[in-house]
Amino acid sequence: HVGTFCYMSPELLVPGKKAKKTGTMKPDHLKKMAEWADVFSFGMILCEIATRKGAEDDIPRTGTFGVDEKELSKLVEEGCPDGLVELALECCAVEPETRPLFATILQRIDYILENNLVRRGGEKDKRGAG
Repeated sequence: HVGTFCYMSPELLVPGKKAKKTGTMKPDHLKKMAEWADVFSFGMILCEIATRKGAEDDIPRTGTFGVDEKELSKLVEEGCPDGLVELALECCAVEPETRPLFATILQRIDYILENNLVRRGGEKDKRGAG
């Protein structure tokens, strides 16, 4: 296993815990498993952004190595964009098959940014468009 402990997904941390078996370990399934692990790590980064705290010591984890939703909600900084914490928690789901894929995450981030700009009375940055 490669990576820093605090960003590793539960299926990599718990001996014997693997993603639900969906047939043989074909290359396409292994690719999905790798993406699920990367999504979890990205979710931890989103938790860091939402709380302005480091994952290593400050992001609360559960006994199953997921993120403790109740404790995390106490740490969210004022001004955190609406929807960011929910996305972070979906990315950090204990069951890898329930995590969103990066294509979906990108769409959600675009939506979160756009809605928070409108809510705060800002305008979309048009630089680079065209």
